Amino acid sequence: MANIPLFIDLPITELLERLNLLIIDINAEIAALNVAQLNSYSVASLPSSPSSAAIAFATNGRKVGEGSGSGTGVPVYYSLGQWRTFSDDSPVTV
Repeated sequence: MANIPLFIDLPITELLERLNLLIIDINAEIAALNVAQLNSYSVASLPSSPSSAAIAFATNGRKVGEGSGSGTGVPVYYSLGQWRTFSDDSPVTV
């Protein structure tokens, strides 16, 4: 973040300009923190031996209530030798 000193004795227009630059810097840093991209795989192609605490997106994985073969995709994590859904911790299914 830019180091922008704020001085009370500045003209109001300059003070507002510095505050605006500070807000822009803060918003850019927040936006950078909010971006997360998961690797996408079909359920059949999810890695069989991922690293500890791996997460991914199963493109044809089923959400709760979706029928067999009608999965629209879910985020998943690897635990106890299986890829599991975040919604109910069950193994991901197609």
